Amino acid sequence: MDSPSGGVSTLPLLSVLEVNPGGGLPNVAFLSYNLYVGFNNGSIRIFSYTPTNIQLIGTLQGHTDPISGFLQNGKYLLSFSCDGTMRLWDAGKQECLTTFSGHTRAIYAAAYSADGKILFSGSKDKTIRVW
Repeated sequence: MDSPSGGVSTLPLLSVLEVNPGGGLPNVAFLSYNLYVGFNNGSIRIFSYTPTNIQLIGTLQGHTDPISGFLQNGKYLLSFSCDGTMRLWDAGKQECLTTFSGHTRAIYAAAYSADGKILFSGSKDKTIRVW
């Protein structure tokens, strides 16, 4: 973050959340006051977050390999994984709306077009897919 004086500022540590299902370093996303944490076992845990409290409120299941990243778009969360799929979740209902399949290797990047109508995914299979 930039400070008003133009230098780099630091933020104080507010809290520490210890998590380790499936081991490995998780990926995180924040949407609608909830923290989404993706793990190496393919699960996504949802934590309600306030500066004074972090509480587990749900788990999303569907991926079979590590979660490699997230994208947020309004009330939706897109997860992508080393299993070669992406899943679009309704964050409020905690349910998978659709699965994007086609890559043959891990997906490591995804992006929405500016209008949110097109989705791009980049994979270790050396392809970019347009959805």
